[in-house]
Amino acid sequence: MNSIPCDVVLLPNKVLAQKAISASRLLAANDSLFTLEIGKFYPHLSLYMFQLNEIDIPEVGASLHYIAKTIGVMQGKAISYSLGQGFGVGYIDPEYEVTEELRSLQNKVIEVINPVRAGMRESDIAKMQMV
Repeated sequence: MNSIPCDVVLLPNKVLAQKAISASRLLAANDSLFTLEIGKFYPHLSLYMFQLNEIDIPEVGASLHYIAKTIGVMQGKAISYSLGQGFGVGYIDPEYEVTEELRSLQNKVIEVINPVRAGMRESDIAKMQMV
């Protein structure tokens, strides 16, 4: 059975996204790993990364769509920034304050996905073996 790596994310509003993209372009001059841009590498806050069997995409998509309809706009507060820690160099990695609202949303996402999750992403397995 074919599986794909997935990442459930929160996306910033257009103004914040453009600010992040502009900052990423400034880093690009210093051998960045990637440069943010709409349609390619988009600024985001990851909620859950996992491997999913292709056959389960419609079910998970419908469940995530329902969750998305039940939440409103969320406010995130970056509490620190680092430059390329762990996954490479040349990008900004913000650390966000974990609010009860954010934790609750993440738990809902995990509850929906874990019953059909197809193990770990290959990139995560490789990173764990490096530790």
